Amino acid sequence: MSAREPELALPWYAGGGVDLGIGGDPALGVHGNLGLALQFDRAPIDVFLERTPRLRLVDFVQVQPFEFGAGVRVWF
Repeated sequence: MSAREPELALPWYAGGGVDLGIGGDPALGVHGNLGLALQFDRAPIDVFLERTPRLRLVDFVQVQPFEFGAGVRVWF
């Protein structure tokens, strides 16, 4: 009897970045990400759910602490 490796992984991730918006209302800010991804071993795909608080810095300071996102990523 051999142990099978799991076909799904559920890793946490964290990161951050800079927001830059151009067009009608220019925007500049910073954000952080905290998320959870469901990764499949046999397919180049994952499904994620993340929280992305933002701090906007142009024209006025605005804090957006409760932004959430979800999606599907495919890579090749």
